[in-house]
Amino acid sequence: MKYADVHKTVVTEDFSLWFQAREVFSTMDDDYEIEDVELVSIEILGIEYQANDLPPKMVDSFLDHFADDDNTEWEYV
Repeated sequence: MKYADVHKTVVTEDFSLWFQAREVFSTMDDDYEIEDVELVSIEILGIEYQANDLPPKMVDSFLDHFADDDNTEWEYV
């Protein structure tokens, strides 16, 4: 199995979110897929918060709404 660690930052008017994930090569469809997406940190008003310090429901909400943001590309670490 081939894989690479990737990350992306999603910037909105109110905050910035930093995600990390793993890009995995799938031999079944001969393409790469993003897996194991995690929210690492969020910056609000210039203050950075680590995701593990936030309530799980908040982290899940950010993952649900922003992890698949197509306006921001995944980049290799």
